[in-house]
Amino acid sequence: MKPVMGKHTSGITSTLIPAGLTKSFPSNYFSAIILTGAKGSNVNQNQVSALLGQQELEGRRVPVLPSGKTLPSFIPYDPNPRSWGYITDRFLTGVRCQDFYFHCMAGREGLIDTAVKTSVSGYLQRCLIKNMETLVVQYDFTVRDGDGSVVQFYYGEDALDPTKTRYLTNFKFIENNFEGYVHKYDPASLAEKLESDGVKDFIKKRNKNPSEIKNDTIMNHFLPGSYLNATSESVTEKLAAYNLESSKIKKNQFRSVVGVKYFKSLIHPGECVGVLAGQAVGEPSTQMTLNTFHLAGHSGANVTLGIPRLREILFRGAGRVKTPMMTLTLLPEDGKDLTKVEAEKLSRKLQRLKMIELVQGIKVSEVKYLVEEGKVLPENERYKKKRLLA
Repeated sequence: MKPVMGKHTSGITSTLIPAGLTKSFPSNYFSAIILTGAKGSNVNQNQVSALLGQQELEGRRVPVLPSGKTLPSFIPYDPNPRSWGYITDRFLTGVRCQDFYFHCMAGREGLIDTAVKTSVSGYLQRCLIKNMETLVVQYDFTVRDGDGSVVQFYYGEDALDPTKTRYLTNFKFIENNFEGYVHKYDPASLAEKLESDGVKDFIKKRNKNPSEIKNDTIMNHFLPGSYLNATSESVTEKLAAYNLESSKIKKNQFRSVVGVKYFKSLIHPGECVGVLAGQAVGEPSTQMTLNTFHLAGHSGANVTLGIPRLREILFRGAGRVKTPMMTLTLLPEDGKDLTKVEAEKLSRKLQRLKMIELVQGIKVSEVKYLVEEGKVLPENERYKKKRLLA
């Protein structure tokens, strides 16, 4: 019923908005607020100007009571969509009592979901941060935990701080602001400082005889990025391919400025990357809906989404997956790829078939027998008793 009524809802909405509005945009200030992006969405305009549509509880229509009614004001097993929570009224002209009650039911579910979600996502974030709080970037750019075990040999595979890399390979910008970068970084004095630490001697020694410097004390201090112009392969390749347009700037000067910028973009040792990672996963999880009951437009695949899926990954591991999925690559048959029809036929063979899927219809028939002292009365006696009871 939901997809059937959904088509009608879409039809009503497309007919009434914006063509059916008494005042059109920009004279309609409510439309102006939504269309300019100031506040609100199309859903708000639909509910105010068109209709509220189907009210859902836990991904289903309003449930039926044992009496066969959704509310006392309807007849038992009423087929009318309105008795199942489909609201054809709008807020502009007012909704009827029963419709308002259904809308309150759906609203209450949203409030409960928000309240429960806060604690669930909060605990999820706490678990993440508590388990990763000891992960810190070391002076050799490795990420290690509290007992010194290496978790990542090179932070982020490039040891760069993501917050400082936006203009790292934007060489045009660096060229246009070259004087500002020279004033800011002062590559010459920085090079002198690094050379005074014996790095220059170390490089010479390394190039001359690499086997002699294994136990050299400088080796302990000579780390990635500790001398200028030592950039990653990707930055080096992009820099080599870039053509300087300004004739005033020499290529080696430009290279040294980019090298210093790269050097300054490296992650700082001591950065608490574990806590940051925990927050990066935990913070968006607070924006998720706790229970996503259906996958829009696809009734068949009902996969675990949102916070329940995050909990499944982080707390339970891969052993007990609620909705396991498998992607299979179909091999060609007799040198020909399978058609869509053939592939669907094969997938149906692999699906689990339930008894209810084979049943065309279920009919419940009720036969009344009059029983006296635990015995079913004969037909003529039953008829007499029935007449007497009547």
